[in-house]
Amino acid sequence: VGGLVLSAISGVVMFAADVETFAKSLLYWSKMGSVALLLVNGLLLQRAERQLTADPGDAAALGRLRVSAGLSLALWFVVALLGVIVKTEA
Repeated sequence: VGGLVLSAISGVVMFAADVETFAKSLLYWSKMGSVALLLVNGLLLQRAERQLTADPGDAAALGRLRVSAGLSLALWFVVALLGVIVKTEA
């Protein structure tokens, strides 16, 4: 989650460096939206992990943890791909 916060901060700094370019960039906003989804997913992942730690037999928490982990992996790939595309666009 800490790394995600740094990623979001770097995105804001990048935006501030060239507001005219990034304000109208759909790719940039898609990447930042994906980072925001990753932040929310990270919080949900931590909540499921805490529930599972408290009750290792909680099948629902395990299911949420699996879904959240898979979503996290997919979103990281999306963020990385959009980051490369945004960099070439700028």
